[in-house]
Amino acid sequence: MIHFDEIKDKVIEYLKNFADGRGDAQSFYVIRDVYGRISIYATGTYELEDLKNGICSLIGENWVGQIRSISEGHILYSEIQKNVQKLEENIYYGERPLVKKNWNNSCRRSPGQNANVTTFYSYKGGVGRTTTLALVALQMARKGKRVVAIDMDLEAPGLSTILRQEAGMEYPRYGVADFLVECDKENGQIDMGEYVYSFTSKELLGMNGGELLIMQAANLSTDEYEQYYNKLSRIDFNMPQFYEQENPVSCLLERIETQYHPDYILIDSRVGIHEIGGLTLFGYSHSVVAFFYGNEQNMIGMNFVLPRLCMQNIPFYLINTPVPVLDEAANEEIEYFISNSLLALEKVDYFDDIPDVYDQSSIHYPLNIVYDVVAANINSEARLLQLLDRDGDRNIYKQIADMLERTQNDGESLGNILDIDKRSVLQSIGEIINSETASAENEFDSYESLKRNFYPLKEYKYIFDSSKFIITGSKGSGKTALFKVLNCGRYAKAMAEYIGIPVNETLNTTWLAGLDAAKDFPDRANFTGIGRTKNTEYYTIYWKVLAVRTLKEVIRQYGISGYGYLEDIITCKYSEIIHYIQRYGNMNEELSELLFELNRNLEKDGRIVILTYDSLDFCIDRQYRSGLISELIAFWAENVLRYKSLRAKIFLRNDIFKSEVLLTDKIKLNNYRSNIEWTYDHLLAMLWKRVMEADSEMKYLMKTALEREGYTLFEDGLVGIMPKPSEEINKIMLNVLVGEKMGKGNKGYTYNWIVYRLGDTKNKIVPRSILKLFSVAARRELDELDNGNKDATKIIRPRSLVNALEEVSEDRITDMVEEYMEYQEVFENLKNYCTVFPADEETLFTALLRCGIKEENLKTVVEHLKDIGILKEYQRKKKEPIRYHIPDIYLKGMKLKRKGYR
Repeated sequence: MIHFDEIKDKVIEYLKNFADGRGDAQSFYVIRDVYGRISIYATGTYELEDLKNGICSLIGENWVGQIRSISEGHILYSEIQKNVQKLEENIYYGERPLVKKNWNNSCRRSPGQNANVTTFYSYKGGVGRTTTLALVALQMARKGKRVVAIDMDLEAPGLSTILRQEAGMEYPRYGVADFLVECDKENGQIDMGEYVYSFTSKELLGMNGGELLIMQAANLSTDEYEQYYNKLSRIDFNMPQFYEQENPVSCLLERIETQYHPDYILIDSRVGIHEIGGLTLFGYSHSVVAFFYGNEQNMIGMNFVLPRLCMQNIPFYLINTPVPVLDEAANEEIEYFISNSLLALEKVDYFDDIPDVYDQSSIHYPLNIVYDVVAANINSEARLLQLLDRDGDRNIYKQIADMLERTQNDGESLGNILDIDKRSVLQSIGEIINSETASAENEFDSYESLKRNFYPLKEYKYIFDSSKFIITGSKGSGKTALFKVLNCGRYAKAMAEYIGIPVNETLNTTWLAGLDAAKDFPDRANFTGIGRTKNTEYYTIYWKVLAVRTLKEVIRQYGISGYGYLEDIITCKYSEIIHYIQRYGNMNEELSELLFELNRNLEKDGRIVILTYDSLDFCIDRQYRSGLISELIAFWAENVLRYKSLRAKIFLRNDIFKSEVLLTDKIKLNNYRSNIEWTYDHLLAMLWKRVMEADSEMKYLMKTALEREGYTLFEDGLVGIMPKPSEEINKIMLNVLVGEKMGKGNKGYTYNWIVYRLGDTKNKIVPRSILKLFSVAARRELDELDNGNKDATKIIRPRSLVNALEEVSEDRITDMVEEYMEYQEVFENLKNYCTVFPADEETLFTALLRCGIKEENLKTVVEHLKDIGILKEYQRKKKEPIRYHIPDIYLKGMKLKRKGYR
């Protein structure tokens, strides 16, 4: 038996050959008609008789429908255009379905101008679609919205069993089924009160004036189920009346709009490829909430539904439910879901730039609803209340409600609410960070610059904790900035007061730089000289000599007389220190006595002097770094309890502390150590501080936006403007500067986009990256202004952030090469051997070998790269091979590319 697919391929090949050499040829439209035959509509001047004879001879007359010419002005031509896809040059193919036409219908209808219509759709049943709709509707009502929920799952209704009528009150006698059957006979005399009831529980609705109205499928509270069947048997969504512009469904929505003026209409649709689904999804929805589960059956449906939503540019949100409770099963299910959703969207070329499979800001990544025994059986208002109040602001149903509200606003920027000097603003933002260097030298060189640029975290209390003398952090995390704070006594005391340190604890404190690459201290050559001795006692003495040189004025104030060499070691050149160490054998013990005597005098006077050390990685050659830094830490660890008034703060890279500080009982050092870490919201707050301190117009603009939403901008006389580090405030600020979303439709939210572009595999971001992203983007906007391109609605357009990302990534890779020099070949040359990620294990391991990693170290290196946030491994299923991915913040700077699943 010959099948249609074979017939279609033969016809397409024949038409390609038929059109060759015919200069007057335009287009062929090959249509599978309602009888399953091939019809061909041709534009241009063809000999149609020859064409028909050739086709009939090729496939047989039984397979041939119409073969005719058609002009572009013909009504049939415009109808054909709606449902065809291009196969070859000038050859198009489409279907003319007998039923399910709404799944192919590109005619968009509108229920009105005010209500936002959202369809809740699932391909399979049992995924909690109706329950989710009910809870989202209640969350919207709690925010003061008027919501109408419509049960159009006519063949398996249930919305009214969750959103129940008030006890003692009867349900309306009629519902959706009645309306669809009878509305065309009423001539406009329809009261929706006969079909709609109000949900009245104030405990569930809240006290913000919101309303929830429900239109049930039918009155199912009676025993007359046979009547309901009879009503359903009269509804055929394949009848012509449902394809007309004015049809029973559009009439229903218009009546609801006219009578109730809702803010939102939520439609509970039918599962699968049903006409109700096609009609509601593609006929009326402003947005769609689509429910799937990570298994093969659901993914088949996803691959059918998502491309159609994309083709009609309908915003959609994916919900993965019910996610298994156990972590291992949940991870496997989510992996399967996100890899398939990414693939489904790739197939229709949805993405301009393929996102990482774990990018939660991308539209392919769903909101995950974990299986919940409470949600599985909602038989009381108490259970609804439990689900509504769970997790506070992170409540999953509140998140969906918030998403739908933002879709209605479509992410328009507030950047045009004031008449600002955009050029001046962009210049200020472009200068919030030095674009050439990661150094904090110029950013924090005075009290005023610290007040403008430094964001004091409340957790910085550890800076004033006498027991914490080791401060670690990754490169770019702000260690040097903190070092600069402590070397500006005025600002250090201001910050201490701001974060709640009693004034008396810092009143008599002096901070002195014990090592600073930017000042007169030993350079790398000096440290190399002492390092070459490989004498750990000499290392200790060297640090004591440097401490004495730093403390010389304090020593002289107290008239402490040293040994014969004291003035010599204070005044000699750094290169000569080694000679004094070698000459005087008892210097180690004698310098300890001198420092102890100084501590005793300071303690007697109630004074504290703190030596601060920075730039250890820069000043000391890698070859000698471990020994010298270990002895510095050992010296202060030995005296942390002995010296009450003479203390230290050593700023050190995390990786150096972990791998190069080699001391007995090193684990005890964690008692004296604090690590600098930033949350995403604190990083954004730091950014807003710099932006507002740099430009008064931006300050006024952002302050106005905050006040409009009921927030105030905090300003402190000691430390300057201090934006609150909260997600809500950060989203307001981003809306002012960029816009809520990275574009219209299904583009990701700016707040989420940033963290998934700048974060490593653990979502950690360093301050410099976020500052540089906005600085570079602002400078690109200035270039656009110079070229005459203006956008009055946004200060920084999303595409400028996108275009800035590569430069930010390159900057981060430069930092990583400095921080992890053992991987320099990997950072610089991996692109030559493994260009595309995600990569399978064999490909990656082979590439690492070619980058100089020894085979016996491969697994250790991969584990380390995972630990520092560069690599992440995953499997879609246990039986599938392991794959590795690299996040955007490193991918682009390493000149690598991301591939999808096609």
